Amino acid sequence: MKKILAVVLMVVLSLALVFVFVGCTNDNDTEVPEITAITAKVASDANYKVGSAFDSKYISVKATLTDKTTKAISTTAAIRYDLDALKLDNDGKFTEAGEFQMKVTYSDWSTTVTVKVKEA
Repeated sequence: MKKILAVVLMVVLSLALVFVFVGCTNDNDTEVPEITAITAKVASDANYKVGSAFDSKYISVKATLTDKTTKAISTTAAIRYDLDALKLDNDGKFTEAGEFQMKVTYSDWSTTVTVKVKEA
């Protein structure tokens, strides 16, 4: 009889522990915001001129997230620039003055930014 009572008690305690662990909330279950769009901006101190090289450090890219916040994209190696729109030579230097619409892509998201190039 004592053995049966001990087994029943063990089963009840085991089930109680299972219910406690299953009923606990997990902080890791919170939803991670996802990107809904990106924006790009040329810094005001960018000084692109004919004959100078394109430098992406003057382009900032931000992501808009599902929680309505924005975050700067700091993984610059993951940002792609459509340099064909900029009229660059083989050395990456501007060959023409003007305003150029350059496509900027991060992950599955794209936007355009106006790059202004002045005469030398």
